[in-house]
Amino acid sequence: MNYSRIGFAALGARFGALIGVFAVCGFALHNHMILNIGVKLTVGQASAYFVQWLVVGIGISLIMRQHTRLDGGRYSIQEPRCPRHC
Repeated sequence: MNYSRIGFAALGARFGALIGVFAVCGFALHNHMILNIGVKLTVGQASAYFVQWLVVGIGISLIMRQHTRLDGGRYSIQEPRCPRHC
């Protein structure tokens, strides 16, 4: 896959969706089985967890966008610049 054609927000959304699925399976379904909460509350928790992690993933990618550069089709993290000579 060529990451240079995919935007940073799309990469962040993919990361957020991955963590969101983990959160849904790890927390919402766990609460449904162990705490015996209803299906309506479980679906509400699952959708909230997924959307929250999707937004967090996009936010992380947009923040990290400032610290990355494209080197021959690959992203690499830039070293922070010192305001003065370190």
